[in-house]
Amino acid sequence: MNNSFFLQKVLESSLPRLLLALFLLPVVLIALFFVTAEQNPHAAELAFAERSIDKDIIGSVVPASCESAPPTNHFAGDCAVPPTPSTITVACGVPVSPAGPKTISWPASARASYYMVRLDYVGDPAPYLVQNDNYGATSFTFTPTLDTNYTTWVHACNVSGCSAHQAVNFNCPSPVVVGISASPSQVDAGNSTTINWNVTGATSCTASGGWLGAKTAGSDSENFNPTANTTYTLTCTGPGGTVSNSATVLVPSGYITGTNCTIPTGASSCDVNIIWQSYNFFSTSEVLQGDIQFSSDTVNAGTVRSINPNDAVFTLRDSGGSFVTTYSASVSCAANSVWTGVGGSCVPLPEIDITADPNVIRSGATAPLEIEIDAGYELTCTLNDGGASQVFTHDGTPSSQTYSRTTRPLNSAQVVSVSCVSPTYPAVNGDADVRVNVVPTIQEI
Repeated sequence: MNNSFFLQKVLESSLPRLLLALFLLPVVLIALFFVTAEQNPHAAELAFAERSIDKDIIGSVVPASCESAPPTNHFAGDCAVPPTPSTITVACGVPVSPAGPKTISWPASARASYYMVRLDYVGDPAPYLVQNDNYGATSFTFTPTLDTNYTTWVHACNVSGCSAHQAVNFNCPSPVVVGISASPSQVDAGNSTTINWNVTGATSCTASGGWLGAKTAGSDSENFNPTANTTYTLTCTGPGGTVSNSATVLVPSGYITGTNCTIPTGASSCDVNIIWQSYNFFSTSEVLQGDIQFSSDTVNAGTVRSINPNDAVFTLRDSGGSFVTTYSASVSCAANSVWTGVGGSCVPLPEIDITADPNVIRSGATAPLEIEIDAGYELTCTLNDGGASQVFTHDGTPSSQTYSRTTRPLNSAQVVSVSCVSPTYPAVNGDADVRVNVVPTIQEI
């Protein structure tokens, strides 16, 4: 058998096997691709595109996308079902803002091309379907009925199917509302006022400020007798948050004060600066010196007023209420002078001097006296040497005069005094004294 014949026989016997191998090779390659994709799902993110109708990608490998619908560059079965959304957040807001649209949101799920969402609430016979398919957003808004129990479900989906649901129960509570008022809102110190309150959406309330303790989380009232400005605060808590509100009761108050002064000798008055401030008066302010009103200003940083000891009391009062307060300025006469009384002046005190010459006498003798008086007004003077008093008058014309007098016979040492007083103004007075010594005689020894 020659070689050509032998080769022909070999080919005739091997050709069917070779044809079979060429036929099975593509099948084996395709199977290997899908097995690899099944073992590693991420391998499905790439797809061979030798048979693509897009002439720009023939013979290349391009990325695949499971998020698109339908999936790009691979079969639908190559995409895994997305994972369940991890959380759902309902933004009701606490404390609750006024009723209006609220937002339900969730984080995006990998490979999800859309979400299926539904919302149920008590009393609804069938689920309220928000979106069945092709809902690409990760949030939606709706306007809930406050204080109503809701349940929302969210599934992440793509062409391979939908994940298990994520669900949350929620209730958007009504806001806490605290209404409080005082009636009346202004009273004289110690008078009665009523605090009224009306609360909704709260389960508990606590008082602070001018009152304390737990209060009714509803409607109620309470009486008080404030003596100064007082704020009554009520803080209430409920599902919708914590809210505080206050009512203030005003009580008239104020002050009046000023400077002090000294009246010069011979003058009848001096000046002081009066300052006052009134708060929350029912009506106008009345500012008086004695019984005479001189201002109705609410506030004054300083008004000069002329005063004397009989007219030094200042008063601030509320013409429409009972509030009143006073200030007594300190006023006095200059040194060595005295106030003579209503309509008077600060009169200098009399200057009086008495001397005895000699001031030593024998027993039974008299002592001559010189009395010097300086006063420009009338005085009634009394000389006292231990016996009968001697009375004389200083008429003040001229103001300085000297009077000569003699004591009675003295048998022992004696303090001789003279005192003078104005017959019109008892406060205007003065006195002086001198000691007269007595020497016993020989016969007495």
